[in-house]
Amino acid sequence: MLDAEPWIRPFPAAAIPTTPWTVLFFPHSGGSTGSYQELAARLADTARTACVQYPGRAERRYEPPFTDVHVLAGQVAEALAPARGDGPLVLFGHSLGAAVAYEVVRRMPDRRRLVLVASGHPAPSRITLPALDDPVGEDSTSGQGSGTPPRHCGCTSCQGATSSPTSAPRTWRTSCAVS
Repeated sequence: MLDAEPWIRPFPAAAIPTTPWTVLFFPHSGGSTGSYQELAARLADTARTACVQYPGRAERRYEPPFTDVHVLAGQVAEALAPARGDGPLVLFGHSLGAAVAYEVVRRMPDRRRLVLVASGHPAPSRITLPALDDPVGEDSTSGQGSGTPPRHCGCTSCQGATSSPTSAPRTWRTSCAVS
């Protein structure tokens, strides 16, 4: 069973599943292990379940939140590799979690028996995620401070979050990974 504190939290199961499958959930921006408790309970007979716990969330709320998806993915992959086990592993990520899960798969030393399920996000292989700590106003592509929209990851939180220099400013959605 996956257990790599503090990164991966297994969900308790009443009985051992009848298959060798494990499902590892990657929460959306602002999400935590609690976001997947109900789904994990529904899968309990079919697969072992666990969730990545991001720093700055839930039990890790006093840790500084991550600022770079690439660094986060490297840390999760480092914790996951020795705890993975031999069975097939499904990495399910929603929104920001899809991008993190994809980056984790890219960093895994052994990709055999890995399945990536990306939900609520464009195909992660088709976009480039910038570091989240780009200085405001200094990155010409960010648009921040210039009246143009900042970069967005394309997640469902970002859809429709556009503005023009002549329109009234809109409140940018802070749930986006790159806003």
